[in-house]
Amino acid sequence: MKDGSHNHVALAEKFNADEARVNWHDETLWWVRQKRDKQAWQLPEWEQLRDKASEIKLHTLSNLHDYLLQFEQNAQRHGITVHWAADAQEHNTIVHSILQKHGAFGTGSLRILVVTNGCTSVGGQPSGLSVGGEGCTQGQR
Repeated sequence: MKDGSHNHVALAEKFNADEARVNWHDETLWWVRQKRDKQAWQLPEWEQLRDKASEIKLHTLSNLHDYLLQFEQNAQRHGITVHWAADAQEHNTIVHSILQKHGAFGTGSLRILVVTNGCTSVGGQPSGLSVGGEGCTQGQR
């Protein structure tokens, strides 16, 4: 699956074969939904807030390109280099070149912490990062 595609039917069949996991998932989802609904019912303007949040999300995603360019310009104005990567492989190559440029390899003490935005690969595990054979620790915000 190097190209990023997944056989969702096969993955769903595998997930559904583990009845205990499916039951845990359903119970957890139901518990979260009930907790959310309880809070929503206590807030008379809940639907208005949901609508406003949807508008903000739509606006942000529709203008994301412009916001990213604005972020890059502001970062560069403060002396920060922004690197763009089309995929994980390009990201790893960029990180490797930066580390190599600064002599980070061969010291025996290289440690990398990658903080993600919460996106995970199929199965709920963060996708891995490999930089020139060095291991990485990955956390989530």
